[in-house]
Amino acid sequence: MEPMTGIEPAYSAWEADVLPLNYIGIAAKEG
Repeated sequence: MEPMTGIEPAYSAWEADVLPLNYIGIAAKEG
């Protein structure tokens, strides 16, 4: 059993959702 294998795809999807939000937040602070 390797539970991490099942978590990785979900983590990648989470990263794809969060990274754009981080860039928007940085742009808003600098803007």
